[in-house]
Parts: sequence; structure tokens; C-alpha cells
Amino acid sequence: MPDQQIVFLIHGIRTQASWAEMIANVLEEDPHIRVQPIKYGFFDTMRFVSPFWTREEPIRRIIREYRDMRRNFPNAKI
Repeated sequence: MPDQQIVFLIHGIRTQASWAEMIANVLEEDPHIRVQPIKYGFFDTMRFVSPFWTREEPIRRIIREYRDMRRNFPNAKI
């Protein structure tokens, strides 16, 4: 049996990731693939032009999601 694979879908800072559900459905047709979408919201103009104060939380969220997946699925390929 092949190892389980985990695919993170992380959208861009100026999108809502409307494509994520479609991609997840296609990838999860393979029973060995688990998809984890990570959404952190749309960056409006102010958040986009002042990155030093607005990007810390989205970065922390991505790191937290990665660590949780690694802990829950220690043998999976991410």
C-alpha cells in the first residue's frame, strides 16, 4: 500500500481560492491523497501594502496547520 500523501492548498494573498474545492475533489479521487485547504482571508489594499503588521497571523496559521498534519499523520508525504 502506498504511503498517504497530504496536499496543502494555499491561496494567494489577493484571492478567495474559489478553485480550492474543485482541485480538492479531483485530487481526493485517489484514496491515498488527503487535501488540506488553508484559507486565511483576502488581503485588502491596506493589508497588502503594510505587510509587516498583517502577515504574521496567516504565516502562523500555515505553520500550525503543517505541524498539526505532521503530528496526526507522521508517515505521510506532505
